[in-house]
Amino acid sequence: MPVTDADMTAAVSEFQSGDTTYRLSPLADKDWGEFERWVQDKHMDLARRNMEGMKPEDRKVLIEAAYKQAASITISSPEALSIMSTVDGAAYLLYISLRREMPEIDFQAALELCTDPAAMIDFNERIAALNSQDNSDEVKEDTAPLEVSQEK
Repeated sequence: MPVTDADMTAAVSEFQSGDTTYRLSPLADKDWGEFERWVQDKHMDLARRNMEGMKPEDRKVLIEAAYKQAASITISSPEALSIMSTVDGAAYLLYISLRREMPEIDFQAALELCTDPAAMIDFNERIAALNSQDNSDEVKEDTAPLEVSQEK
């Protein structure tokens, strides 16, 4: 029986790093919402970090502007899409995907995985396979994994 898109999106996928097999779960709407809030919080944290030495009235203006902008950030906004391409953003998405099947995983462990070139090659191959129409392990040309530099 052929695998349907619904079957593929609910499937857990595995990738290997060292002696550990990691189990990725597909991200649900609530996971994307959590990532969106995380991006909004990062935006507010940046504003707070830059308040040092400011007059109280300037702090108020900065926080109000930052809050207004953070409230407008959605999962498809340029800010969120940009953060997804950072190591921290990718690590947070990886963390959210792993923790359902592996509750012992924390953000720091996901961050370490994102800086391990061999793990990222395997991870990208699994994501590309999940994105292929036939759900095989064969990677199609239009879903090739991201290149990971092996230089240190």
